[in-house]
Amino acid sequence: TKEQITHIVSQDPALKQCPQYIRREFPTVKVVSYDDTTLAARDVGNGTLPATAAAIASKGCAGIYGLSVLDEGIQDLKHNYTTFLVLSAAH
Repeated sequence: TKEQITHIVSQDPALKQCPQYIRREFPTVKVVSYDDTTLAARDVGNGTLPATAAAIASKGCAGIYGLSVLDEGIQDLKHNYTTFLVLSAAH
């Protein structure tokens, strides 16, 4: 539950998209930057991190790693969309 959370882990860009939400909902938690949102979810799910840790990651990670979704749409700017591209070297 939200009340049990002592740490929130995620990749820095994801954390920077929801600082107001974190301060409002989890004012006393320790926020920890992780190399990757998926790795953060994986490590919460597999017990590498304490049971009191939560990850900010995609909803798909919850199903993959056996996690419960506590909240959705937590970004501070509701029209903020992250876009991913696949790039390769020009030949």
